[in-house]
Amino acid sequence: MTQDRLRVRRLRRIPRAATLATVGALVMTTVALGQDDTGISDADTTASLPMGRLLWTSDRARDGSLSVWMLESGAEEPRRLTTGEVNDFTAELSPDGATLVFASDRDNPSALTASGSYLRAYDLYLTGVDGGEPQRLHGDRTFKMRPTWSPDGSRIAFDGEDPDGEPVPETGGPTPQIWVVQSDGSGSPAMLTEERGGALDPAWSPDGSRIAYRSLDDGRIISMAVDGSDTTALTDGPGDAEPEWSPDGTRIVFSSERDGDRDIYVMAADGSDVTRLTDSPDFDGQPTWSPDGTMVAVVTDRGPSRDVYLMNADGSGQVDVSSNGPGDDGEHRGSDFSPSWSE
Repeated sequence: MTQDRLRVRRLRRIPRAATLATVGALVMTTVALGQDDTGISDADTTASLPMGRLLWTSDRARDGSLSVWMLESGAEEPRRLTTGEVNDFTAELSPDGATLVFASDRDNPSALTASGSYLRAYDLYLTGVDGGEPQRLHGDRTFKMRPTWSPDGSRIAFDGEDPDGEPVPETGGPTPQIWVVQSDGSGSPAMLTEERGGALDPAWSPDGSRIAYRSLDDGRIISMAVDGSDTTALTDGPGDAEPEWSPDGTRIVFSSERDGDRDIYVMAADGSDVTRLTDSPDFDGQPTWSPDGTMVAVVTDRGPSRDVYLMNADGSGQVDVSSNGPGDDGEHRGSDFSPSWSE
């Protein structure tokens, strides 16, 4: 990457900020960011976004909520897209860039699970990227998370509650499976997987023909046709999660605990040629490709707070892009996670 692709400024070292409390069963992982030919890799550097728009979830507003924020290429600071005393998660822009889909508990009360704990139901919402009242998509008050658009924008895949599934032993919450729904709200959602332990982290292939996901049965990454047929295991597990196809469809980036700590890996789309991209004792996860496939954004705890980092597609040049540590006033600005990068 050339120097004009990535602008960097030096920061003073600051105390480690508090990390974000876990919400329900949501796994929050680390983000790593790209580097240019000058060898930028110091944890005390931060970079501006070199292309597109990067979304993430954050508590940086310090009002008790979790909301969706967006950083645009060339902007100095992210802007808040959702508001209210609610929790908004795992947002993604539509392929045409006009509509935001996200999961939220804004209309749902807490529910008592089989284990005696409380778990909020999360529904999916749509709103214009430039504002407007969020509209609920098939609001049946069941647990939904991690929505992702099909490449043509006609459908949305997501983690959703299996109404006939057994409760998850650790939480007492519902067993998740992969579902697909029409993005205009027509028809009924279709459940695509029937994994005994559940399934998470759906990801569309760029041609829209397949969906990759994480099996909770054995921690493998599975690829299937968009109707749920023709399943193929891409990894052996355990601990493999959060797959995402590269824009050209030839590679899949994912996170894994296969070597101990959770780190970022990349493989060919058929599961071969696995390469480790990060090797940190801290938590690195939730990878998402840049629009041109030359970089990956990830979430990490390696800095003074939970931040989104960028890195080159080969794992080099890891730098902070969300920079949510203490500001000039010394106050904590929040924890950033669940990134999604688009044009």
